[in-house]
Amino acid sequence: MTIDMLPGRACNKLYSDLDGAVIEGNGDIYYFDPCQIQIQCRPYEKWMFHVEQISLLTCNVYIEMFYSDFNHQTSSPSFTFRCAEPNPGIVYTNSSYITLKLHHNNETDFRFRIVFTCRKFESPCESFLCDNGNCISPDLNCDDVDNCFDFTEEWENGTAACIEYYPFPGENFGVLISVVCVGGFVGLSAACCRMWRRRKQEMHDEDLYEIKSGPYVHKYAYRYAFLKPPSHFRRDIKKSDRFAR
Repeated sequence: MTIDMLPGRACNKLYSDLDGAVIEGNGDIYYFDPCQIQIQCRPYEKWMFHVEQISLLTCNVYIEMFYSDFNHQTSSPSFTFRCAEPNPGIVYTNSSYITLKLHHNNETDFRFRIVFTCRKFESPCESFLCDNGNCISPDLNCDDVDNCFDFTEEWENGTAACIEYYPFPGENFGVLISVVCVGGFVGLSAACCRMWRRRKQEMHDEDLYEIKSGPYVHKYAYRYAFLKPPSHFRRDIKKSDRFAR
């Protein structure tokens, strides 16, 4: 499941019996109260996590992670995310309970996305076995989230068999097909209109050719040619002198 953007309505809540969780933070949301959330796996499962994205542009913002549900006022965090710190990569914990505390100090220059997955300890794995050896719930397959941390459960040709996964499931897929059909019809209609206008222009040009300089004119025009007499004709010139020039 994807937890709502932090800080916000998802703060100060417990989420239990999870297979996995995606926790996202966005500093564009103004929130002035303390913010912490607690996530819990099923019994005999342990959390693992990796940071997909983190951008803490101010050191006034930091995230503390505790591998327990105890009072965290005096205990030290198991993990801390601060500005200018490297990405920790994939982290395997020995806890089925995690508390995440966001210290935002009313700042807005931060973003993060952390993926948590509950790994099972079945031998052999009767759920879903990732290529890297992690055993996770099959309910996490084909959900566009890298829960195995090697994308095994998202491959179309892998053991997850995500071939039948559609980005627009249910009724939305029918809407997508309708939109594509309407778009194709509109495009075909526009192409037909362009072809008709082009053909009409060609027919018009052919008509002008027949009138102005078509084959009829070229064939018979010489029979009807005549010489126009000069506009100022001198009648005092003899006929023989006219053609002598």
